[in-house]
Amino acid sequence: MPPFEGLAAANSGDPNRDRKYQQQQQKMFAKQEQDRQKLQQKQDQEHQRLTQQKTSEARQQQVKQRHQQQTEQLQQRHVQSAAAFAGKAAAAPAEVVGRARGYQRMRKSRG
Repeated sequence: MPPFEGLAAANSGDPNRDRKYQQQQQKMFAKQEQDRQKLQQKQDQEHQRLTQQKTSEARQQQVKQRHQQQTEQLQQRHVQSAAAFAGKAAAAPAEVVGRARGYQRMRKSRG
């Protein structure tokens, strides 16, 4: 997943305040990326285990659907936390698009 485009830069007129905001923002995005990678690793391991066990196609489809739901839920939590961080009711379109692209690639990689 490419680096996330991020929220708009803070421009309060106070360089120290802006720097602190940016550091908090980077920390939040790093945590979100860690969450995404952890979920992807867990799902990849489960997929590999199912493949090795020659699990039925129906069971594999169930797991694939569950993985998609987990990914969508994680994506939604991340978008909501970014919106809350920015003090907005909803994330700006560029933020949502940036996140969505990464999660879509995550889902497609399991094709």
